[in-house]
Amino acid sequence: MFKILSYPIIYADISLMLLNKFSYKKLLPAWIILLIVPGFTVNQNYPGNYEKTNSIPAGYYDSASGKTGVALNNALHQIIKNHTKFPYTSTSTDVWDILMDTDEDTTNANNVILLYSGRSQDKSLNGSLGPDGDYWNREHVWSKSHGFPNESDTAYTDVHHLRPCDASINSSRSNKDFDNGGTAHSEATGCFSDSDSWEPRDEVKGDVARMMFYMEVRYENDGNYDLELQESIPSSGPNFAKLSVLQAWHQQDPVDNWEIIRNDKIFGYQGNRNPFIDHPEYVDLIWGSSGVKGEPTNHANSFSASPVGTTINLSWTDAIGDTLPDFYLIKASTVNFAAINDPTDATSEADDEDLSDGGGAKNVSYGVKSFSFTNLNPNTTYYFKIYSYSNSASNINYKTDGTIETTSALSGEASETADDLFISEYVEGSSGSNKYLEIYNGTGGSVDLGIYDIQIYFNGSTSAGTTISLSGTILQNDAFVIAHSSATNWPGSADLSSGSLSFNGNDAVVLRKNSSDLDIIGQIGNGSNLYNDRTLQRSSSVTGPVAIYNSSEWSDLAESYDDLGQHTFDSALPVELISFRGNYFRDQIALVWQTASEVDNAGFILEKSENNGPFHEIASWRNNDDLVGLGTSSQSQTYTFTDFEIREGDIYIYRLWDEDFAGSKQLNAEITVVASIEIKFVDQQFLPESTSLLSNYPNPFNPITYIPFELVKATSPKILIHDIQGRLIKEFLLGDLGIGRFEITWDGTNNLLQHVSSGIYIYTLVTENFNQSRRMLLLR
Repeated sequence: MFKILSYPIIYADISLMLLNKFSYKKLLPAWIILLIVPGFTVNQNYPGNYEKTNSIPAGYYDSASGKTGVALNNALHQIIKNHTKFPYTSTSTDVWDILMDTDEDTTNANNVILLYSGRSQDKSLNGSLGPDGDYWNREHVWSKSHGFPNESDTAYTDVHHLRPCDASINSSRSNKDFDNGGTAHSEATGCFSDSDSWEPRDEVKGDVARMMFYMEVRYENDGNYDLELQESIPSSGPNFAKLSVLQAWHQQDPVDNWEIIRNDKIFGYQGNRNPFIDHPEYVDLIWGSSGVKGEPTNHANSFSASPVGTTINLSWTDAIGDTLPDFYLIKASTVNFAAINDPTDATSEADDEDLSDGGGAKNVSYGVKSFSFTNLNPNTTYYFKIYSYSNSASNINYKTDGTIETTSALSGEASETADDLFISEYVEGSSGSNKYLEIYNGTGGSVDLGIYDIQIYFNGSTSAGTTISLSGTILQNDAFVIAHSSATNWPGSADLSSGSLSFNGNDAVVLRKNSSDLDIIGQIGNGSNLYNDRTLQRSSSVTGPVAIYNSSEWSDLAESYDDLGQHTFDSALPVELISFRGNYFRDQIALVWQTASEVDNAGFILEKSENNGPFHEIASWRNNDDLVGLGTSSQSQTYTFTDFEIREGDIYIYRLWDEDFAGSKQLNAEITVVASIEIKFVDQQFLPESTSLLSNYPNPFNPITYIPFELVKATSPKILIHDIQGRLIKEFLLGDLGIGRFEITWDGTNNLLQHVSSGIYIYTLVTENFNQSRRMLLLR
């Protein structure tokens, strides 16, 4: 008699495990299995014969009893963490071996059942033999690109969310979120898909949902992991959608014998269980029923306003915490902050982007971190509040307690702007893959590229041959460059590289918005070779996209790369301002502003108001060389000024003016800066034994992280942040602090308030007799 696992299993399972010991990934005929394991018979129908009783150890879930919400989530995490990890691929027992056991076809012990197609397939026809679209491979139901891309990551090999899957179907599913709808898949009957979501067949919807619930709880703030389920699609980073749909699937497709047996088998290997199979009721106890969530834990952060003409660009960083919002509500007023009334739970507020009547509102999804109000009244101060909320309609739950994020800005003069984004340059290089496309934003505000894409129609075809999705934000008066991933002729740095940007001179290239054609080079259905080895540059007088190609709008040039990354737009203001920000650090405020272009600009003038008092001039280009303008230039320029006349705790409002050579002035922007550091006294009762710098959290992070530290005596500390090359990025001078535990917030910006790139950063706590450093990882 052989004893392989520590709990009762079906004999066919034992024969398979022994087989894997003798022959890695190769299956012997069934009669040989029986010879190797004498006296054992293969039970091919165990779902029907296997009693529906889980092999749950006594007391396994005792610590979760009676808990709900976050408390239950945390209790389950403690129960199921620290499981036994098996290698992904190995000559010893690995994920291949385990899946051949856990997902075995109960009517044919030589086969496994594939997740999305339901097909029964020979165990030996798998990806370990090589690439083949009809072989089966290992599907990460929680896609590995969402939080654990490396094989060394524990989540990468966690069998609770790994399933056998047809290789070509696995590729189709890719890393898409889960949601209902789309086009029926040609091979996986019952599955549907669109550009950013995947719907599995009805028979496994609940299985998928419970695997996703397991992953969020198992990898909740666990070392390098913090997986989260969310509502908005598409998701990114360690997040996945769509929570409410997964909850509905959990109800629609209840736990069955297959899942119970599979959960038992995995427990025999890994030593942990999927609690949502053992206790389906835990789903509602943690996330609420029917997808209804509780109030968001926190507000959005770093809410700021930047005016450009009669447009005010708002930006913020996402709220964090145990319960993430589904949406944000932005409310506006021209009176003051007090005139903005808090929203009421269970009552939705309609979008009202027209602020001409002195007020308005805008709802945006969680994950969207910017919005622009346009066509505002000139030279008017606008006040804004942003509220986090979950759910929709009668289930709306707003967060109105705590400190609500606010910001204000003064609009400038009216100016002519572009109608929308448009293609401003096209390069079809003669050498290999030197293909470039430039998109320009002259709309007067920042634009979220998430609803835009590029389609290419090859060789006169009337059907698009490839689609390139765009992402990120393009600033006002900025040029966004897309390059083929192998392009080398342009020395600049592309905003997006894609191997799909492979057009030739006879291919039509289309810029789309919300799946509708917006702008075009060439003509769909016309394969004439018109632009081979050419550069096309858009005329500076063009103020918007045109869905029908008009050659008169373009300069047809020999192949050239000189002007990529910049575009001249005749309707520009005398000064096109990208940003104006202020940063307080010990008894001074650093003002930083960046221009996209300047026309006839002699220089800048700064005015200041203290604690809402009258404005007075504090600096001018006439007596400060740092404020002298560039005259006329299409190059971006950064200006700085440091105000040393500062009292900690006071509120300062700054106005930035430009002046032309004829003496005419224009108001560019207004910002408010509070003279205080973002530092929090974490624990007034805690008396540390020594001064120490603690681990930041979260880590890795995006967009913000918290840096805690402890002081054993009163001192004036500072925290320095350096990049991996040792260059100083940010300095926090924290003033006089007493004994206790503190933390500061870093939003990933440098001393010039510019966002830094992804990478490893070193943060250091410095006092008069102490110095300690740690590492953190920023992932954009």
